[in-house]
Amino acid sequence: MPPGPLRLFVSVRPDPAVASIMAGLLPPGLPPSTRPVPIAQIHLTLQFIGETAPSRVDEIIESISASLAGLRSQRLVPSDLRVLPERGPARTIALITAWPAPIAEARRRLAMRLAKRPGKERAEAFLPHLTLARVPPGWTPDRRSWPVSLAPFDVVEVELVRSVLAPGGAVHQVVASFPLPPG
Repeated sequence: MPPGPLRLFVSVRPDPAVASIMAGLLPPGLPPSTRPVPIAQIHLTLQFIGETAPSRVDEIIESISASLAGLRSQRLVPSDLRVLPERGPARTIALITAWPAPIAEARRRLAMRLAKRPGKERAEAFLPHLTLARVPPGWTPDRRSWPVSLAPFDVVEVELVRSVLAPGGAVHQVVASFPLPPG
């Protein structure tokens, strides 16, 4: 690991075949400068950790492992595509899903252990979503949601991910994986 701070988050990803299908859900009429998220980087963030000293990585891995105690593989059910944020200028197109109760509990535990200000983060205020594309500043959509027809998908692993900001967009590197036993 490099000596400087690491930008970290905890996430789940669909398998590549499902992520490829998700990428194909983008609605027509998006501006040409829309930037689709690379298929390998489509994920649902459970907890953003932020800038972290490399010396804390082992401690963070232990905290994630403890937070996931008892969690088994889960099924996520996509509901619709939405422009996010829901109010204000559009920034992303995202696939919305619901939290199964065990993932919501794991997310609550992660926030308590890893959030910079755990009292300020409310799990119920977070809209579970997988970002599929970033839209250019100033784009005004003619609608803010679209129905989707996508089968539920299984989450079988949680990952600690490093995000490196680069001129062409973020590059993600898996730091640690936490397989979930069959549900």
